[in-house]
Amino acid sequence: MTVPNESFLDKLGPHELETLYAFDSHESIEKAIRFLILEWHRRAHKTTLALNLLNRECCKYPKSKYVYVAPTQVWARNVVWDDPTMLWDTLPDKAEMGYKTNGQKMLITYDNGSMLKLGGSDEPDSLRGID
Repeated sequence: MTVPNESFLDKLGPHELETLYAFDSHESIEKAIRFLILEWHRRAHKTTLALNLLNRECCKYPKSKYVYVAPTQVWARNVVWDDPTMLWDTLPDKAEMGYKTNGQKMLITYDNGSMLKLGGSDEPDSLRGID
């Protein structure tokens, strides 16, 4: 299975490929990456790369929960959920890994039981209870 799909992978720049390689290398896994800091210029696809990593983790680990937290709930909806290329290009092909979307909750539920939720940090109480 390819996450994200092949059409998205063809658009990646060298800095994104280097980050994905570092994240996936066995050396990084042994060091147990807990924090990842990217100091890139505007429009360098930082958010898209983060969504890609979250989607890949959802597909790898069944019954897991992941959250993308934007500065505000409105920002998460406008920048990530409503943008036709931001989130939707990073999702796997539906035939390979089925998923359902809930626009009201900004939630993607994969067939393996994993969930990816988009939220905002403007109401931290809405994030309580998430593993």
